[in-house]
Amino acid sequence: MFDAQQEAVIREVDRLKPELLEISRFLHAHPELSFEEHQASEFLTRTMERHGFAVTRKVAGLPTAFTASIAAGDGPTIAFLAEYDALPGIGHACGHNLIAAMALGAGLGLAGVADDVGLTVTVVGTPAEEVGDDVLDRPVAEPDPGHLFSVQAVDRLAQVLVLLLEQLQRGFL
Repeated sequence: MFDAQQEAVIREVDRLKPELLEISRFLHAHPELSFEEHQASEFLTRTMERHGFAVTRKVAGLPTAFTASIAAGDGPTIAFLAEYDALPGIGHACGHNLIAAMALGAGLGLAGVADDVGLTVTVVGTPAEEVGDDVLDRPVAEPDPGHLFSVQAVDRLAQVLVLLLEQLQRGFL
């Protein structure tokens, strides 16, 4: 069963590549500092809504935090952390434009097989990652997200998702 899902995830990620590049390029061209990521948050949430995810904005009282989920059964929840704040004076030299695009790509890539394997897939928008202070944890405090991942393997997104499916199949998640 999982071979078909793995192939579907790989095909979906390949299909999404132009859109993921567009996301990355938009964020790179519009760098916003911590707690000021309004354009980024809006662009990312609209993208997730367009793909059928239920979006909650202003999570944990943070104006640019969000969650975007597709729930498909009572199986595990897998959440991907999207970082999208920039650094003063150097923009996205830290690569958060890529991390955000990969988090959305991971969520979108798994969404197509969520029904088949009973997953809930969530993308967590985590503003102000560069300032620390546990801001990253606040948006995901409620409800418990299950398994959290930060996808930073830009050129290996499909392989990362296949590994997650293998772990699910083996009962590790």
